[in-house]
Amino acid sequence: LQNFAQKSLNLDTKSYGVELDATWRATENWEIAGGITYTSTEITDVPAAAAAAQAGLKKGNQLPQVPEWAGKASVTYRAPLGTLGIQAFGPANLLARVGYNYIGPRYSEAGNLGKLKAVHLLSGRLGLEWEKGEAYIFGENLLDKRYVTFAQPYGTSVLTGAPVYGAVYARGATVGAGASLKF
Repeated sequence: LQNFAQKSLNLDTKSYGVELDATWRATENWEIAGGITYTSTEITDVPAAAAAAQAGLKKGNQLPQVPEWAGKASVTYRAPLGTLGIQAFGPANLLARVGYNYIGPRYSEAGNLGKLKAVHLLSGRLGLEWEKGEAYIFGENLLDKRYVTFAQPYGTSVLTGAPVYGAVYARGATVGAGASLKF
């Protein structure tokens, strides 16, 4: 009999990586930014009791949910409303940003049985900012990708003998509005 309970294991690991971020102000109004991340992870010791508790768990596996490669890029436009011919809000800026995120392939669980596919995400933000706050609308996952964020093996199919996974999917496109005030 299988259940869908999660297991937490305390294991020895080794990880290292490097991250490089850059921003270029192309003009007074335009900014281009990007970054890339490399991370190497390894489970360095697996006691017999832990190996028995999770299928596939062994020394040398990668840590779950940590991609080897990840990246991001964005283009931002910022301009004082006065220069755009809008005087109604006082000294405020228009801010528009489009962003891209890449999350590389990674394992969902420490047994490294199911590898999650790479994900490409697009986001956007449009708003007003001023000295004491901001108001904006935003969108995340604008391409409405329904990708798997977690997959856990729960046994094998009685009919085919193939592994059976329980999976959690990311929500689709999300849009909303936000504001912040400084006191």
